[in-house]
Amino acid sequence: GDPFAPPSRIRVKVPQNIADFEFSMYNNPSRQVALEDFLTRSVFEVIKRLPSLKGTGHSGDIYIDKGGQQIIKRSAMVVNKDYVEARLSIGLPAFGRRINGSGAQRIFLEFLPQIVEKSLLKKSLNVQDIWLWVETVEDQDYLRSQLKERGLVAFVADGAILPRESGISDRPLKGGNVVPFESPDSLRIKFQLPNRGEITGMGIPEGVTLIVG
Repeated sequence: GDPFAPPSRIRVKVPQNIADFEFSMYNNPSRQVALEDFLTRSVFEVIKRLPSLKGTGHSGDIYIDKGGQQIIKRSAMVVNKDYVEARLSIGLPAFGRRINGSGAQRIFLEFLPQIVEKSLLKKSLNVQDIWLWVETVEDQDYLRSQLKERGLVAFVADGAILPRESGISDRPLKGGNVVPFESPDSLRIKFQLPNRGEITGMGIPEGVTLIVG
C-alpha cells in the first residue's frame, strides 16, 4: 500500500468454535453490543503493546476504532454464533516508496496472530471481567428502558463519581477529596435491575428541574 494513503482495511475472522464465547454472553442485543465493545477494547490494548514498525506516513500503523467511553453498536467488531470478526486498519510498512517486506511479514505472521491469541479467544481473557462488562451494560439498557414509564428523563445512581479529571477527559476524578453522589430524599427512587439487583439514585422527572450547588 501507499504509505501516504489511508491505511488498508482488513478483517480477522475467528470461528466461534475456536473463540469459544458461550451464547449466553451475546444472546440479546445489549449483551452482544457489550461483548463486541469489550473485545474491541481488548484488541486496542494488545495493539498498544506491540513493537513499533513506524515508517513513512501511515506505514506500520495498526488501529481499531474503540470509540470513547460510550458503549454503542460499532462496526469494528462482530460477534455471532458462527464467528468473531475484528475489523482493523493496517498501514503496510514502507520507507518512502520502498516496501518494507520484512516489516509486513512481522505484521501478518507475528503481530496479527498475537492480537487474535490475546484478545479474541475467551481462554486468554478474564471471564469475570467479561461478565461484569456484559451484565453492567445489560443493566444500563434495562434501566434506560424504564425511565419513560416512570415519568423520568434521567437517573443518577447513588455513589456515582460525577466530576471528571479535566474538561477534556471522560475519566472520573480521583483523590481523597472526591465526594460520591448522594441523591436528595425528595428525588430518591429505586430500580430492580436484572443482574445487579436493587439500585437507588436520583430520578429527574419530566418537566423543568432546577439543580443548584
